[in-house]
Amino acid sequence: MEKITSNDINYFTKGSGKPLYLIHGFPDCAENFKAQVNFFSENGYEVIAPFLPGYSENDKELDTYQTLRISEIFINFIESVSGDEKIYLYGHDWGAPIVNGIALLRPDLINKFSTAAVPHGVGVQTALLTDGDQQRKSWYMFFFQLPIAEVSVPMNEYEFIHRLWREWSPDLKDYKKYSNNVVSVLSKVNVLSRALSYYRCSFQGSLQLDRINAKSSELLGIKIKPPCLYFHGKNDGCIALASVLHAKRRMPYPSGHNAAMHATHGAVHALPGGLRPQPQHGEVVSRRGRGGGVVPAPGSRAPPARRARQWRAACQIEMHAKHASQCMHEGSRRAGGGPHRRRAAAGPDLPLCLRAGDDLPAANRTAARLLHDQ
Repeated sequence: MEKITSNDINYFTKGSGKPLYLIHGFPDCAENFKAQVNFFSENGYEVIAPFLPGYSENDKELDTYQTLRISEIFINFIESVSGDEKIYLYGHDWGAPIVNGIALLRPDLINKFSTAAVPHGVGVQTALLTDGDQQRKSWYMFFFQLPIAEVSVPMNEYEFIHRLWREWSPDLKDYKKYSNNVVSVLSKVNVLSRALSYYRCSFQGSLQLDRINAKSSELLGIKIKPPCLYFHGKNDGCIALASVLHAKRRMPYPSGHNAAMHATHGAVHALPGGLRPQPQHGEVVSRRGRGGGVVPAPGSRAPPARRARQWRAACQIEMHAKHASQCMHEGSRRAGGGPHRRRAAAGPDLPLCLRAGDDLPAANRTAARLLHDQ
């Protein structure tokens, strides 16, 4: 991967083709997208994995680290790298609200996007106020408000960071190779303090900008326009799946076939697994029946009774990643032949999501089949 700077943002890039942006969160770093950058750069994409502002030692201090402000910064960055070309976009953890902010502010920039681990809307904020279980899971957010955090986190060779990875991603046995990369980034001069500023600017009014607060209030309840897909790990140790399911009906995602949400069985908070293509704009992965299936989305040319069933299916949460994977494999192999068996097109026009809880080579082979199998 080549490291470049544009518009004061440091990023890794590789390949040529359709632009695909991968935005990380905490405790994470752009380096942990290396496998995805390498794979997709060989499969028709120009892959860009930027550092969050503040995660490089030469970064300038920002006026605030509120996520909508970061969205504005990334919009300028995206335009400086990709110009007017529409992009594919993925955001994990902090990257999720940042990507959602980009989709709200500049939907014209985005072809399709996906997020994971932090749902859109007020559900998580509500859980932090009312849900004791989520409050306990989010203790670190409150701890990060204290000056002692800068002293505590680096102690014992950043065991704090390694422990977050263990507890948030209990099924990820080889977490250390990822958490070691994070420690390497956070141990640079001033990086840890700026990484903690994301949390402090979320809670402390004195660190927030009135302009950003006003804009955030203006965007509340506005539905996202680009096609989007949200993923959450069933075994996520950071944000409980129950909190996400409770808040699902209030999420301001677009209605109908523009949006889908999946909870992946056996998955975790950290998502180092492979990226894989998802069904086309007019398809959803359904949980109808024991094996599921790739079906036309609501609003397609299916008969009225079937459309009603498909509408309900589109709103369901897919709890079995293996079944979803089988559905995708089957959908990619089916011939076109009619509105009810629409085949996913190959090539970089497929929307993307991060596949959690899977072996990386296997997940990437899945992506390769769907990208190239005609």
